Amino acid sequence: MKTKIRENAVSGWSFEEPLERFARDFLRFTVEKLALDVAPPCAGVLIMSDDSSWETLMHAVELDGLHDLRGAKAVTIYMPSTLEQRVRLSTELQRIRAGEYDRFLDYEALICVRSPQLDDNMLQVAVGLYYAIATSCIHLVILAKASVGGIGVVKGYEKPALAMMNDFFSTMTPDQFAARYGPEPS
Repeated sequence: MKTKIRENAVSGWSFEEPLERFARDFLRFTVEKLALDVAPPCAGVLIMSDDSSWETLMHAVELDGLHDLRGAKAVTIYMPSTLEQRVRLSTELQRIRAGEYDRFLDYEALICVRSPQLDDNMLQVAVGLYYAIATSCIHLVILAKASVGGIGVVKGYEKPALAMMNDFFSTMTPDQFAARYGPEPS
């Protein structure tokens, strides 16, 4: 059961749902662009609402064997396909996002993004947010093609991801992009 999260709303605008739509479309675009014979994984976008929830997520990821997560902008989790394994991960997510235990059971993957600092340059914030999701999608497609569960960390800008993101943006006008992937009134 998927629910719309009101917690990730700024001044009456919800941005988690359009970001999930962006991730879904970018995953399909990535599979087509790389000409891979794999179905794009069903991914949910989880905006970490505060530093405390981000740190809890980082601790859970560190326990999984990843180190040096300083400066991470996003974490991609490609989950094994059994319901039992998804339930186990959902138990961990319950500590981060209480009350949303079943929200992520339908997904094969999660893209966890640090909540943007809205007092910064808004264009820079938006580009960083979409870039983190786009790069996470590329990681997810690679994990899906390999048919293995795993965790990817987005720390900085990578030229191949920037090129693919530019290719994606060139498929529509800025107004079309804003209408499809911009924040929605909540």
